[in-house]
Amino acid sequence: MPYEGEFGLIYENKDEERLFLQTRRLNGFHIGVVKAYFEEEAYQSISGEHWYDPEPKGRGRLGHFGMNLRYACLDHWYRDQAIKDGKITSDEVSNFWAAWRSKCRVNKSLSHAELLKHWRDNRKSKAARSSTNKRKRERRRTKTWQRNFQAERDPNLIYRRLRATMPTTSTMDDQILRAYARMLAEANDLLWQAEQIKCDDGVVPEERLQDYAKLIDLNNKIQKQVADLLKSHGYDYQARRSRRETQTAAEVFDDFVEQAAVLFDQRAVELVCKKCELSLGYFIRHFPTVEFTLSTPDCPRCNSAVQATLYAEPDEVVDA
Repeated sequence: MPYEGEFGLIYENKDEERLFLQTRRLNGFHIGVVKAYFEEEAYQSISGEHWYDPEPKGRGRLGHFGMNLRYACLDHWYRDQAIKDGKITSDEVSNFWAAWRSKCRVNKSLSHAELLKHWRDNRKSKAARSSTNKRKRERRRTKTWQRNFQAERDPNLIYRRLRATMPTTSTMDDQILRAYARMLAEANDLLWQAEQIKCDDGVVPEERLQDYAKLIDLNNKIQKQVADLLKSHGYDYQARRSRRETQTAAEVFDDFVEQAAVLFDQRAVELVCKKCELSLGYFIRHFPTVEFTLSTPDCPRCNSAVQATLYAEPDEVVDA
């Protein structure tokens, strides 16, 4: 039943009023109004490939900010809210309107009644709205999946995961694990290429079935090859578990001592007085990739200050 609601307008029902107020805050309605009243020259700089370019003032993406600015010139209620929330400034709206007023079908902001009429004439049906929202959700899921899958194609991340499964690793172990990580990254890249062949509904086109099958076969071969190499070199979980179960207490203690000695030899730095050559102790830093300047108390024999600069070492993952 028609009734007078927000902005003094006559709405068909509460649902229409709610949708109208909600739509005035969405970018989709902004784009439709801007394209309906402005000529293409006024918004072509933010369309297409330019939509996701960074905006120099730090307000987010160029397309969203530019469309909000253009829509604010047409909707005075939205303009007041956007200025209040800090999305745009009154000077930006004034400058844009002064430059592009001649490219607009109206010479002033639209009234609430004119916006409601435009919304009623161009509103989508319920089925069309549901279909559009479904496509948006699918695109968002696809982007999230692509971002997560990108990590599976990075050899450095795969190397960290492989190394985290092993309590200790030697220099030879690191080299072998890096080779395995590169192989797994290549296999995951083949799987990514295979997924790119699929259509939006997840079906492989008939003309690309042979290419898809070849990529999957290569991926399976590399995965099996890596699994066999891990098993043969004793890096798999079963081999490491069997080694732990067969070790005696003395062997476990000897391993701990050996690991501590290796860490001490790699990380420890001896501080020696340059004048009397007296050893003042050892220093172990936790982050070898960070440069550090160390100052010790004065030498007890000659009272001279001792300083040492520990230069940064190459990062074993980033600089690999």
